[in-house]
Formats: sequence, structure tokens, C-alpha cells
Amino acid sequence: PGPLVGKGFASLQVGTDQRQAAVGFAGREEDGTIRGEVARSDAGTAWVVEACKNAQAETGEPIIVDPRSATAGVLADLKAAGVRTREITPAELVEACAAFQREVIEGGFKHLGAQGLTDAVRMADVRRSGEAWVFSERASAADICQLMCVVLATSGARTAHVPFFVY
Repeated sequence: PGPLVGKGFASLQVGTDQRQAAVGFAGREEDGTIRGEVARSDAGTAWVVEACKNAQAETGEPIIVDPRSATAGVLADLKAAGVRTREITPAELVEACAAFQREVIEGGFKHLGAQGLTDAVRMADVRRSGEAWVFSERASAADICQLMCVVLATSGARTAHVPFFVY
């Protein structure tokens, strides 16, 4: 992988049954490609506050979360620990999922080959959101919190100011 422009963005996703959680990370490479990865995935949620504090210290950015997911169960703990969060809206989630799909198809996204992320992509299903869709943990054949944390982190990398050259 090439070097990243800036420090990147981190996110947190807790699995629907609260048995698994994942912290994602994404940033842009110099050529504009978004690189995402699962920084940590582990059982339960007891570890997420410390992991999010570390991720925020590393990036300097709020942790991106979906407050309408099972992640809502740890938001008060994050706040109490001084972890800043950025809550993604339903419209931003639709955009994040669609943009992620397009980038994967067109080669604008890469990851380091983590098996858990690859498996989550294979097992993911979707649900309707208006005329669009979003990845759905409930509809999926297995826990997809690793996929969702990467989708959330890439939304930060995608919308951040990226330097460009005018020719």
C-alpha cells in the first residue's frame, strides 16, 4: 500500500447481538484511492472505549458511528470517557454504502486482505432505505460489523478535503 494523505478516520460498529464489535480505519492514498481496514475486531464491547480513545488520539478526528445501530449502547460510555463521536445520518449512511459499492467495483477502494472483512462482504445483505439501500446486519447471514466499520470509516475519508492538482 502507498502512503496515506493525512491521518485518516476511525469508526466503531457494534454487532446487532452485542457479541462482536469492530473499529475501522480508512484514509486516502496519494493517488486518491481509499484504503480501509479493520483496526480491531473482538468479542463483546468491554474493550471499545479504550480502542476508540487510542484511535481518536491517532487520527485527531471524532470516531464515526451509526447511532441507529447497536453501537448506540456504548455511546454514553464513549462520551463519559471523553471520546468525541460523529454520528452519521441515515442519508449519509445511504451515500456511504452506495459510494463504497461503487469504489469497490471501479477499483477506488482497497484493503489489506483481512479475512474477516472479506467474509463480511460475502455474507452481507441489504435493506431498503427509501429508493436506495444500505447494508443490513439483521438481513445478513452473519455478523457484518467488520464491513460496517470500514464503510463508516471510508465515509470520513471520502468526504474529507483531499488536495488536488489543477493542470
